Order: sequence, then C-alpha cells, then structure tokens
Amino acid sequence: MMLPTYVTRAWADGVFDLREALVLLCKNWAAITDPNKPCPIEFSAEMMEHERQLESFRCYEAAVDAVYSALHCKGDGWVAHENYDVVRELIGSLEGPWDETITGSPFPFKDGKHSYFPS
Repeated sequence: MMLPTYVTRAWADGVFDLREALVLLCKNWAAITDPNKPCPIEFSAEMMEHERQLESFRCYEAAVDAVYSALHCKGDGWVAHENYDVVRELIGSLEGPWDETITGSPFPFKDGKHSYFPS
C-alpha cells in the first residue's frame, strides 16, 4: 500500500487515492493486524459521496490519458519542437468533443491556464 506517498501527495494530486487507500485499509484491517483490535478509522455516509467522486475522478483520469495518447506525449505534455504545430492543431480537434459533464472537469490543455509543470 502506498499510504505514506498518498498522504504527502494529497495536496497536489487530490484526496481520492489517499481516501481509497484508507478505505482498503479499513476493509482489510483484520488481515493486516490483530483481528481482535478494532480499526481506528471509521467511515459513514461520506463513503457514498467518496465512491461517486472517485468514479468521476477515474473517468477524468481516463479521458486525460486518452488525450495524452492521441497527442503522443507524456504526462508533462512535452512535445518535440518539430511536432508542435501538428499537436497544437490536434489539441484543437480534441477539445471540441470534450464533455465536462462526463469528465467532471474542463479540457486540460488551455493556453494560459495552470500547469503543474514548469514551462
């Protein structure tokens, strides 16, 4: 389990992976430690919301991965200089069909918008 990594990355990556790791920890508590000791973490009604948010987040991740794949670039969006014009045109064609109601978020490649990577 990557729990320590999820804790340190929650600020930048969001809480979904961390929360999911905690859910799995709770579900497998008896197998991980003494089954007579109760799990110190409890989830209640917030779990339904977590499941809904997690599904939406996974949908967004899959959509972004599909865009990266179509652009033939890595997660940082780097493109070789000689391919820049072709990729920029392709981005324009990918933005049109992007559906915010399905992905839960705006198209990830916008000029002038926030990026996690230095340019």
